[in-house]
Amino acid sequence: MSEINFPLLTKLAAKPHKHLNIVAAGRYGVMVDGVFDTGNDGIGEVMEEARAVQHLCDLAGISEGLGYSAHIDARVYLLLVDRMQLRERLDRIATWHSRESGPGGMVGDYCTECGERWPCDTRRMADGTHEDLAPAALDGGQPATEEDHFTDWIGFVEEDDEYAARCSCGYRVTAWAEDAAEESLQRHIDDPRPATEETP
Repeated sequence: MSEINFPLLTKLAAKPHKHLNIVAAGRYGVMVDGVFDTGNDGIGEVMEEARAVQHLCDLAGISEGLGYSAHIDARVYLLLVDRMQLRERLDRIATWHSRESGPGGMVGDYCTECGERWPCDTRRMADGTHEDLAPAALDGGQPATEEDHFTDWIGFVEEDDEYAARCSCGYRVTAWAEDAAEESLQRHIDDPRPATEETP
């Protein structure tokens, strides 16, 4: 999960927006049993947060629409739909670009779709693990260097019914035999790639 930029949210909450006019000297409240109650200090905060959301929708390029379509709930709905459609497309791409597999649980070193060494650049882009996209794994945000790569763990993963080997950078390979997993991991150590699989 990305870190939240609270200074930006604070700035946007105080910035005027044409769809949410908050008067500085105004008194805001709620109707309780037909009586206008201004005793709840949280109303102003909620309105400021709503204003910040309008600005965030602007930054995300969400259409304002007309009438009710310009309201915050409608715009956030459009933002959700855009994100879901994007995630669906990326998941579909990731499914197309899969690792070679064979009988007896054997796995290959290349992508079945494009033929590049696994994991291919397209799969890593779709997964968000490409070196240009992925957060750095070591030393507080610095990418791994060649000397950071060494065999961290090799063993049998019972729930997967296969052997796995893990590099110190987090990269993980699986195979039907321990020596096959070790050999595949050694190829990664010789030619390091960003971590793409979960640690067992």
